[in-house]
Amino acid sequence: MGWFLWAVMLVVTSNHPRVPRYPSVTGSRLGIAICGLLMLALSFTAAPFTHSSGKEAWPDIRDGVRDTFHELRNEVRRELHRK
Repeated sequence: MGWFLWAVMLVVTSNHPRVPRYPSVTGSRLGIAICGLLMLALSFTAAPFTHSSGKEAWPDIRDGVRDTFHELRNEVRRELHRK
């Protein structure tokens, strides 16, 4: 069923109108594009994840979110009771 859906989407979107041609990127936009590509290249790391699976990472994420939520809730309660 999934492949059939993709085939229908391909047929439906195949009659796209022509897209006008615009001039190439020049000047300050070229500098911004180069900076963006440089930041992308510098942001790659050899080992981006410290955990090897979601089973190992999930408890840390869950506990961190829970603690942050409780701290925020307590802070809101303190502010509401001050007035």
